[in-house]
Amino acid sequence: MTSRRTGPIFYSLFLGLVACGKGFEASKKIENTSTNGNPPQALNCLSTTRSVTSGPNSAGQTQICVATLPASSPSPTPVIANPVTGGGSYSLICQDNGEWAATPSVRTCPPPAVITCMATTRTIISAPNGSGQTQTCIANLPVSSPSTTPVVAAPVSNGGSYSLICKTNGQWAPTATSETCPKPADSSVAINWTTSPAINPTFVYPTAKTLTFSISPSGMGTPECFRAPGAQSGDFWASANKVPCTSGSSFLADREGNWEYGIQVINSSAQILGRSIRLLVNVDRVVPTFSIGDPPAISTDGKTYTFTLTPSEPISYVIYKLDGVVQTNAGVGLSYQATVTDYNQHTVEFRVADLAGNLSSPISKSFQRTPATLNYQGLKYFGYPLVNERPWERSSSSIALAILLLRSGTYSNHPRNS
Repeated sequence: MTSRRTGPIFYSLFLGLVACGKGFEASKKIENTSTNGNPPQALNCLSTTRSVTSGPNSAGQTQICVATLPASSPSPTPVIANPVTGGGSYSLICQDNGEWAATPSVRTCPPPAVITCMATTRTIISAPNGSGQTQTCIANLPVSSPSTTPVVAAPVSNGGSYSLICKTNGQWAPTATSETCPKPADSSVAINWTTSPAINPTFVYPTAKTLTFSISPSGMGTPECFRAPGAQSGDFWASANKVPCTSGSSFLADREGNWEYGIQVINSSAQILGRSIRLLVNVDRVVPTFSIGDPPAISTDGKTYTFTLTPSEPISYVIYKLDGVVQTNAGVGLSYQATVTDYNQHTVEFRVADLAGNLSSPISKSFQRTPATLNYQGLKYFGYPLVNERPWERSSSSIALAILLLRSGTYSNHPRNS
C-alpha cells in the first residue's frame, strides 16, 4: 500500500519544481524586458579595429590593411568598416549580445604595389696609368624592381662596367656587386712654357704677365687652365681651381700676390692627356705706403736727427732727400740721419719702393736745430763776477753782456770760489 502512494507523491513534486522554474524564467523575462516600466536598453557593439594581411606581390612584398568599425547597434546587416587602409574592405555583424561576430562578412586587402629603385648614376675612378693619370667612368642604372639578381648598368662611360642590387625597400645596395674602370691610355702630349723672358719665381712683377705655352703634338687635345694661391694645400688640379684660358696658347697671370698657374690637356672623352709643371708668379700692382716716426731721435750734441720709417710692406729701396738734395749712405735699414750745424729750418723727404718697384708718394718732415741753453752762472771777467750771483739782483744788461762774451770767447769760466 505504501509504495503505491509514494509514486504519485514524487510525480507531484516534480511537476511543482518544473512550474517553479518556468515561473522564475518568466520573471527574468519580465525583468529583462522592463525596468521600472521603461523599455529595455539596447546592447551596442563598441568601436574597434581589425587587421588584414594581404597576399604577396610579384616581389614577395605584403601589406597590412587596418579596418575601423564604428560603434553599432545589433543588427543582422553587416556593419561596413570605414576607413580601411591600403585599399581594402571589411564588414562584420554586431550581435544581440553587444559582441562583434567572430568571422567577418567581407575581408579584402590587395597586395601592395611593387616598390622600385629609382634611376641613378654611380662614379668609378680608375687606377693610375704609367703617367700617373686616372679617368672617371660614369655608370647609369635604370629604374628597377627589387630582386636578388644584380642590375647591370648601361651605359658605362670609358669602357667600364657596373652592377648593383635593388633591395626590397626600393633602395639600391650600398656596395656594387661588380665595378670596373680601365686605366686611361698613356699620354705622349707635352706642354711647354714659352713665355719670354722666362718667369722668375723669385721676382715680383708690377704688372700682369701673359704666360704662353705650346702643346706637342700640335693641335692634340684641348688645354685647360688652372690657378691657385701659392701657399694653398690640397689638390691643385681640383675643378674649383679651373679658370678660362686666355686663348689656346696663352694664360693671363693677373692675380695680386703669389699664385700658381698650370695647364692640362684633355681629349674629347675628358681623359687627361698631359699636365704642365706649375709656374709661380708674384704680381704686385699696389703702391706701398709708409709713415715717419715723430719726433725724430736727436743726438746728444743736437746736430744729428734720426728718422725711422714704417712701411706697409717689404721695400726694395728708399729715396731720401735733405733740403732737396738726394742723400746716399745716410741710413741703415729703415733709419735715416740728417746732420745740420746751423739753426735754420730744414726739410727731409722720403719715398719708398716695394719689391715690384712700385714707388710711393713722397712724405716730408721739417725740423730745426734748437740752440743750447747758456749757463752764465759763475762767469767772471778779469777775475770779477760777470753776473751777480744773487738772482734778485741780476740786471738785463749784465745778462746780455754775459751772452755776448760767451759767443765771442773773451771770458773765463771759473768755479764760483776761485
